Amino acid sequence: MPLLPGQSFAGYRIVRQLGAGGMGEVYLADHPRLPRQDALKILPPGLSGDPMFRKRFTREADVAATLDHPNIVSVFDRGEADGQLWITMKYVDGTDASYLLNSHPRGLPAGDVVAVISAVADALDYAHGQGLLHRDVKPANILIAGAADKPSVKRRILLADFGIARPIFDDTHITSTNLTVGSVAYTSPEQLSGTTLDGRADQYSLACTAYQLLCGATPFANSNAAMLIHQHLSVSPPPVSEKRPDLSGQVDRVLSRALDKEPARRYSSCEHFANDLASALRSGAAGATLLSKPTPAQPASRPPQPRVETSQPQRSAPHAPGPRSTPTPASRPAYTPPSYTPSPYQGPTMPRSDGKATASLVLGIVSLTIGWCGFALLTGPAAIILGLVALRSSDRASVPITNRGAATAGVITGILGTVAMIAFFILAIVFGDSSSTT
Repeated sequence: MPLLPGQSFAGYRIVRQLGAGGMGEVYLADHPRLPRQDALKILPPGLSGDPMFRKRFTREADVAATLDHPNIVSVFDRGEADGQLWITMKYVDGTDASYLLNSHPRGLPAGDVVAVISAVADALDYAHGQGLLHRDVKPANILIAGAADKPSVKRRILLADFGIARPIFDDTHITSTNLTVGSVAYTSPEQLSGTTLDGRADQYSLACTAYQLLCGATPFANSNAAMLIHQHLSVSPPPVSEKRPDLSGQVDRVLSRALDKEPARRYSSCEHFANDLASALRSGAAGATLLSKPTPAQPASRPPQPRVETSQPQRSAPHAPGPRSTPTPASRPAYTPPSYTPSPYQGPTMPRSDGKATASLVLGIVSLTIGWCGFALLTGPAAIILGLVALRSSDRASVPITNRGAATAGVITGILGTVAMIAFFILAIVFGDSSSTT
């Protein structure tokens, strides 16, 4: 049940609720000692009670608190109260990118997309250099500080929700929390399949965000989370120019590379992706911006001028766009996905999911379902052994959350299958002796 204004939590006095989602509720709250207001995020009890999640939350919140970047929302404190984990961040008075999309459902001006993606790319590359992945980049987590009706006030772009240790290997969170379609729509294939993660997973999510900011729709739109997962894993997204014809084919090629199913075929950094996207957009769509007054086009030999006042250093595009004409929709050549040379990546990675827990669960189910035919004599003990081996490693913070659950289920089903087999043979012997006696 949401907290009401005036209530206290962990010493903070609740002012009002700012939002709610699968990862918890966010409140504007008065600091217990300092004369300021913070954004207080309270995580759900189900996650707070998970020992593995708690370890990862503590580790990542501590790392996030050390991040010092103009485009990252600062983390102030963390703790636990009433059995629930909480974290406080700087309160940003403004809006978010998803709100801008609500008022511009067909996409934002190209200049605004460049400003947002460039700022977030800077933030992500900085965090990756500090060994931290975000894993939930989406418009709702991109905050825009400052009032839209006050053009004289600088509008900063900030990425929020660093330090929240999301259960990245836990498939159950797709249905057991409010994350469902909301976050899956931006999630990389490797994150959905539980394989090794690095900064290019965040790049994929950033590309999904850029796609939506440009045309108002995510690369894959489906109300069914399972279908979304299938599309991220196996289906190529439609070119964004099909939904927004004023964009050039170069924009399609840039997004196609950043959205490649294979991480090695994406850009080596988020900055590289943002620079190429900025160059492609400058060669195509134009128009007034929402975040600031538009600036005149600059010669190709000069660095691009920012279209919005932000606090990050000015970015220089590696490829100066030359003169070109944008084809009209009727004359646009057919789009074909390009091929790329894999980009070397040096950055933080997340561990690969262990297969022993899954094997234990499968063998346990087999022993339980067909134990009557004697297979449980082999599959039952094997499930128990594999499950125990997986459980022995589950105290490491780097071990996926689902390993522990799958291993425990494997041990239990293995025991039940073995017991069922023994009971079956005992009954067979008893009834066999009875029939022979009669």
